[in-house]
Amino acid sequence: MNEFYAYIYSLAVAVTAAGVVTALAPESGQLKKHVKYIAALCVLLMLLLPAKNAIMGLAGAFGEAMTPLAVTADKQTDDNLRQIVLSKTAENIEASIKSLLALKLGCDERGIAVTVALSSIGDDSVVITGVTAAIPKDYTAIGLEFYISEQTGCAARNVVIEWKS
Repeated sequence: MNEFYAYIYSLAVAVTAAGVVTALAPESGQLKKHVKYIAALCVLLMLLLPAKNAIMGLAGAFGEAMTPLAVTADKQTDDNLRQIVLSKTAENIEASIKSLLALKLGCDERGIAVTVALSSIGDDSVVITGVTAAIPKDYTAIGLEFYISEQTGCAARNVVIEWKS
């Protein structure tokens, strides 16, 4: 409650000072307008200071409330998460390659099987190290290895096409 009275007191002092400065400003010319404008800005600043303090207090309280919920990551957790991300990425890439091949060959996706090998480089990069595709023999095409290599960025020597009957 003491802070509230201190705020009211400083606000009253600011308003009184603004009134005195405005009254002492000369009447002629633009100077009176400028003095009134600056005095109004100072009073407005005094009005907004508690809002800044309240926001800072809320931010501090929010940070303190979230501290017990902080997750500590260890090496095991990082490795598990990395494996989950790699497996989901491989699934998505396999589905995309199946769609591309089905579209290119004009066949049903269900007849195509794709396996992708991935490796991670650091914490933010994934590289396709190998692609194996099993395609029905009825839909043979020349140059699929190069097509898949271009689409995935994988070296053509690491792309294997198996024709199944």
